[in-house]
Amino acid sequence: MNNLNKFEIGTLIAVLSGAVWVGALTTKVEFLHEDYGAVKKEREKTINEIQSQKEIVLAEIQQAINPASINELRDNLVEIEQRLKRVQQAMNGTQIKAFESQLVKFETRITQVQQTFGTLPVAELQTQVAGIDGKLNQLNQTLSALKAKTAQTSQQALTNIESQTKQTLAKIQATKQQAISEFQPNLSEAKRQIKTLQQDIRALNVNGLKTNFAQLQNELNILNKKVEALKEKIATIPHKEEPKQLAKLDKPSKSQSVDKGVFRHRLKIGGNGPKMVTIPAWRFKMGSNSYDREKPIHWVSIKTFAMSRYEITFDEYDAFATATGKTKPSDSGWGRGNRPVVNVSWHDAVAYTKWLSEQTGQQYRLPTEAEWEYAARAGTETNYWWGNEIGKNRANCNGCGSKWDGKQTAPVGSFEANQFGLYDTVGNVWEWCADNWHKNYDGAPTDGSAWKGGNESRRVLRGGSWNYDPDYCRTALRGRSTSDYRYQNIGFRVAVAAR
Repeated sequence: MNNLNKFEIGTLIAVLSGAVWVGALTTKVEFLHEDYGAVKKEREKTINEIQSQKEIVLAEIQQAINPASINELRDNLVEIEQRLKRVQQAMNGTQIKAFESQLVKFETRITQVQQTFGTLPVAELQTQVAGIDGKLNQLNQTLSALKAKTAQTSQQALTNIESQTKQTLAKIQATKQQAISEFQPNLSEAKRQIKTLQQDIRALNVNGLKTNFAQLQNELNILNKKVEALKEKIATIPHKEEPKQLAKLDKPSKSQSVDKGVFRHRLKIGGNGPKMVTIPAWRFKMGSNSYDREKPIHWVSIKTFAMSRYEITFDEYDAFATATGKTKPSDSGWGRGNRPVVNVSWHDAVAYTKWLSEQTGQQYRLPTEAEWEYAARAGTETNYWWGNEIGKNRANCNGCGSKWDGKQTAPVGSFEANQFGLYDTVGNVWEWCADNWHKNYDGAPTDGSAWKGGNESRRVLRGGSWNYDPDYCRTALRGRSTSDYRYQNIGFRVAVAAR
């Protein structure tokens, strides 16, 4: 097979295809011969039938007596003779000539093909085909030998695997027996020691031990009472940072507490920074059981710090944007001035705190999530710093009963301040916090610091906004968004160390 070149293979294919074509052509010629013979037979049959009919008609005419009938028969005879002529003309016309012409063409093509076959080396091609058959037989024999060898090899491999498996099982069994032999003495020794221990236990004075235990329990109860008494005594000692009992803080009065602890830092470019309120140190219960993201409720200790009294306004942020060449955010058509700045990202808020720090020499920052909730609660444990119900006209949200509800932001300080003197901790705008987002409080810091780790691309938002329902404005409600997100319901506050 490999000794044939491409030309020889192509010639062989052409010869075989030509033989098939000649056979088909010969068959078609034979069919044409048969059709021509059938036409000739049909012609002769028709002529004979007409001649016979003519003779019958003549006989009937001779027997007829009525001249009218003779005339009618003569007319019929003339018509029959005319029909006979038409048939003869048709049979000698184009149809027979077409058959004869097609026969001549096919006979000419058969002669040409036979002449072409006479010039081909048919004998040589037959010899090559026979050689190819011999090589195919050799290949079949080689394939059979390979199959036999493969079967033998597979059987040998199976035998080896079976032998190795038996050896491995024998080793495992031996190892098992050895382990049992080594463990048996240890088991016996363990049983002996258990028996000895049981005897020692029986020898103990159980009643005496029960008496001693009751005495110890009584002494422990006395110690617990002393510890509680010490805690109460410690709680009455004044501390420079912690109020005596934050849970009993009274709501600040307009004449006395609203401005207490408020301060501002001077800016290098002139003017003052935001109004800051000192938030006293204490510990509080953070979170709620309303949603999984607010769980678990946990104690957090907060150090003294200061938070901006209001949400940062357009006036305050625009001063920063002008000084740094930063693009001023859109006010959404509601006006700037003392409205809370909106359409700012977490990164925008951080940039503002860094600018404040450079301008004042203080370390301004965003509040941590724990600081924000502690400051917003102001010593309470209810949904809002004034109680569990939203009430009417206490905040700006979608259902708070104010004239700005669900429409737009309200100017900062439009509602009452909480017990720490902070305004708008419920609704108006969401406020960015320093923390990364975590899905709940599992593993949260208990010292009030910012919670790192988690999802660094998302940051915490707190407080709800003008277009959110009251449930989303609860003090414990946790929101989040990507740190580069800007929208007309997101602003922020700032925090700094207290004076």
